Amino acid sequence: MEEVDSELSGELVKPETLIPLFLASLVAAVGTYWAFVRGTSDFPVFYESWKLVLAGRGAELYHATPDRFLYAPGFAWILSPLGLLPKDLSLALWCFAKAAVIGYCLRALSRGFGNIRYRVPLGLAAWAVVLTARPLLIDFQYGQVNTFLLGACVWALATHFDSKASGLQRYSAWFMLGVWATAKLIVFPLFLVPIFSYSKGRSDRQLIAATLGVAVLLLLPLLGVDSAGCIQLLYNWKDALLSRGLPLESHNQSFSALLWHYLSGTPTRVVSEAGAMIQMGWGILSPQVISALTFAWSGLTFVGFFTILASKRLRNSDPVLWSALLISLLFVPSHLVWKPYFLLGLPLVAYGLKLASKGLLQNQTVLGVAIMAVYFLGMNFTGFDFIGHDLAARIEGASVMLLFHLTIVLYGLISLSRRSRSRGL
Repeated sequence: MEEVDSELSGELVKPETLIPLFLASLVAAVGTYWAFVRGTSDFPVFYESWKLVLAGRGAELYHATPDRFLYAPGFAWILSPLGLLPKDLSLALWCFAKAAVIGYCLRALSRGFGNIRYRVPLGLAAWAVVLTARPLLIDFQYGQVNTFLLGACVWALATHFDSKASGLQRYSAWFMLGVWATAKLIVFPLFLVPIFSYSKGRSDRQLIAATLGVAVLLLLPLLGVDSAGCIQLLYNWKDALLSRGLPLESHNQSFSALLWHYLSGTPTRVVSEAGAMIQMGWGILSPQVISALTFAWSGLTFVGFFTILASKRLRNSDPVLWSALLISLLFVPSHLVWKPYFLLGLPLVAYGLKLASKGLLQNQTVLGVAIMAVYFLGMNFTGFDFIGHDLAARIEGASVMLLFHLTIVLYGLISLSRRSRSRGL
């Protein structure tokens, strides 16, 4: 551990580290500025939910907020102290916390989860923030929670692999993973990590802590409502989630949305064009076929996730890259993929930059650099600010962010597989 921290200290004074750190800080600063000047459609919902809880009106949580509240009811209770502050100050703290989470993720990657063999140089980790700037900026602008999900995932997996992490660190990390997994359900598959990489005592404690986090978030509403009211809130939460259905606006970047946009023959609603309906594709597939393909996609990507999760060979060859792949795949099977979800790919992007810089994919450095360059351009420069409204809408409707994300997933998976074979694992 001292060896890792010593190398980090040396990196901090190098220009190749300072420049990307400055740019990463600039991304967070711009995101915070946008949160105040461009509106924050999600944060007002959170803030109003906290105010309802403080006013003793928690039972109205799913009916009295400016927009739909889609999180576990306990999420409003656990963060309700923020409602005691003026809204602008609360938002400032919200953004500052996100910046701190990003900083923690960079540090965890640069420490290799406690093992210098697997570390990502701090400068490359900071460049990953620049490459994922668009999802991060959207998350900041709208006051969403995806940055916190990323932090919870990285913290839990880092403590899982860091042999020198204290018991308190592990309990805290996995408790927070349980809290955030309950708040936003896509994180739940990571609960299987301690099971598939079982270590007597350590895994048990992690699972207990995660389960406690789930229980706390589910039971917190009992502080404001009776048991019947708590159960009713859980039913209201379920109804709120189911009411979303399958959003078919162009900004849904899921595989299912791509099929509907381009192969169903139905026009696509484009929010950035004031809700205009644009014909993008052709009537090739029936709704029944699209539904079947959606189900198949979810099933295949779940199988892919669990295959990586269960592979001891892949896990032992590089636990950081293995963890980054798992985090990046959490939302891929979903029928609903919003743009800020792609910031969960930040650890994998950081590792992709490491692979590209060292040419670990059969020493094909040029290929790695090309993959990361195309990812950067596709993820950040396909909006209407750069390519015009009509083309941007059609590219958005093609779920282009998902396609570029899958490119780096494949790059990371091939690299991890080759590494495990080269080490004879």
